[in-house]
Amino acid sequence: MDHIHLLVVGQLRARGSAVADPSVITHPAYRDRGHGQRLLSTMLETAVSGGTLVLYQSLLSNGPAISLAQRLGFQQYATLLAVRLI
Repeated sequence: MDHIHLLVVGQLRARGSAVADPSVITHPAYRDRGHGQRLLSTMLETAVSGGTLVLYQSLLSNGPAISLAQRLGFQQYATLLAVRLI
């Protein structure tokens, strides 16, 4: 039986009427082949052409996500700090 693999999925979550937050995840066996970049690029083109401001957020420790954002021309705008009080 043939197996079907979902290579990459993404969503562009609306945050109000003019702002969106993209997310993309690629199957580990198919990473580093440009699938996530192509999907995210298409999502961004769609959003920006409709006048939407795109806010790309990731943990600084997520090197692949940061690298992807940089390849697509994003520049760091802000850094958030989360603190867990125990």
